[in-house]
Amino acid sequence: MAAIDPSKAWALPTEADAVDEFEPRVWHDLYFRAFDALRFDRNYLSGMAGYSGETPISYTAISQYCRDSGISGGDLGMFMVFINAIDAEHLEIQRQETSKATKKS
Repeated sequence: MAAIDPSKAWALPTEADAVDEFEPRVWHDLYFRAFDALRFDRNYLSGMAGYSGETPISYTAISQYCRDSGISGGDLGMFMVFINAIDAEHLEIQRQETSKATKKS
């Protein structure tokens, strides 16, 4: 974007954006507690079509958690975004650990 419009250089990522440190906030607690409740509510594949590992948490599981917890409307959409982001990070960590273990073998 900055190459097209130099006045948009502010939108480029900076070294500060790449910092891998995370400082939890109070409002994150809802999502981390929900992820802890949902993290095993997924399929685990073993050797199917050359793929093994965890699949993402299903929409059905997240949706049911929201119904049980009274999360609806626009809050449901944001809840899905945050849970899917946490789950994607979890799956990436699992993928990296599996890859490291495979390379050691």
